[in-house]
Amino acid sequence: AFGEGQFAWWSGTSQASPMVAGVVAMIRSVDPTLRPNEIERIIIKSGKNIDKKNKGLGKGSKMGGGMTDALEVLDEMDIDEDDIEEAQERAEARAAGNGRGNSGNGNNND
Repeated sequence: AFGEGQFAWWSGTSQASPMVAGVVAMIRSVDPTLRPNEIERIIIKSGKNIDKKNKGLGKGSKMGGGMTDALEVLDEMDIDEDDIEEAQERAEARAAGNGRGNSGNGNNND
């Protein structure tokens, strides 16, 4: 554990995976109708090449798909403030309805 004023530096897929999962959650909150392949395309297209050894983004590169950029994702989706407010309202309504943030039907496909 780290105390106040302390930090640590970690890297690798163990750190990248939760970040990408958060971006996927953000995408789904704005547009829950997107399919997994559409979400993947948005994330890959908006990724940033962060290493000269990374010979292009996507499969086959030495360093993976680059760095996920949540703001670029929103730009790629052509999201504006109204879209974000609507997503927040939907999330608040779901949370108020059952406290779990989903439709309460046993799955998260709402």
